[in-house]
Amino acid sequence: MEFNYKIKQKKEDFIVDEISLQPDFYHCKKSNFSYLWIEKRGMTTFDAIDEIKKIFNLNYEDVSAQGLKDEDGITSQLISIRKIIFQNDLKLFNKKYTSDDFKLQIKNIAGYGIRPLIPRLLHGNNFKLIIRNLNKVTAKLFYNYCRDNRFISFINYYDNQRFGIAGGPYNTHLIGESIVNKDWVRAFKEFEKSKNNEINRIEKSEKLSSSLCKNYFKKINFSKLSFFVSSYNSYLWNKNASDYLVDEKIKTHKYNFPEVGPLALPKESIFKLPNIFTVDAYDINKNTYRVLQKPQTRNLIVTTTIFPLNIEKDELNKNKYCIQVSFFLPTGCYATMLIKQIFIKLNDNICLEK
Repeated sequence: MEFNYKIKQKKEDFIVDEISLQPDFYHCKKSNFSYLWIEKRGMTTFDAIDEIKKIFNLNYEDVSAQGLKDEDGITSQLISIRKIIFQNDLKLFNKKYTSDDFKLQIKNIAGYGIRPLIPRLLHGNNFKLIIRNLNKVTAKLFYNYCRDNRFISFINYYDNQRFGIAGGPYNTHLIGESIVNKDWVRAFKEFEKSKNNEINRIEKSEKLSSSLCKNYFKKINFSKLSFFVSSYNSYLWNKNASDYLVDEKIKTHKYNFPEVGPLALPKESIFKLPNIFTVDAYDINKNTYRVLQKPQTRNLIVTTTIFPLNIEKDELNKNKYCIQVSFFLPTGCYATMLIKQIFIKLNDNICLEK
């Protein structure tokens, strides 16, 4: 049985609010950073940073975020900029980005301080999702599963957002792999395929060489370059974690996740695994652009509580129903992966009952 559910059918279906580890605040006269709560839709965190950098005449290193959010849905997060701004600056900024498809607003100034925000230094994210295109039986199955299971655990795989953007190829891990292997020409060719807007800022030569392509990458936001390497690390983590599950003495089955690949999941509801899993991964030095080995440790299993809020008729899909759910996930976890694994469990349970 296949559940042809839909999420992110419209931006309002996927709302993400970052739970930030707040920085220390100081009086603006003693500070050199402003901390801003932004809300965006139709753009990634990298896109938002690009726009903020341009409007306030800043460099890439002057704008920092604790977490990365993709372009789907409506997301709010805290950023820091190396500039002291006030309410009038917000009004001028907010007039520029009001399109329904491409919207960026500075909601408020959280405060001022002496340090930039540190990436990944946040508690996690609150999610409020609408899952659509369900028949009434499936909607009730999902509702009852969440209601009856106070603690829901899932394998903490990276999902497809980590490997590309909607409408483009999911190849960011291939860019990262090429960088790790010092194949800068292949890295640049994959970068060209990725539909990344920074490609338009590079005046390309007809003949590509390794040194030329490496210099091209030095012209882009280093955080993006680091993201490509991290994307490759995510691919390695997924693959090694999946292989580990298969090798353990538990029953598993491999499921094909679109734009991610085949990944193993436990078949039984009760299984024993370590909480933490580590793989050999990589990092890139900002000054030398040398790639170094750096282990990556991540929770193998994450447990959360999902609150099913209501079941309603789906106004976007004829004769279908939708369900609204709310939950919290620690930083680095993917709500879409959690939802996928719940539907897999529901499907497996139905198959067992037949």
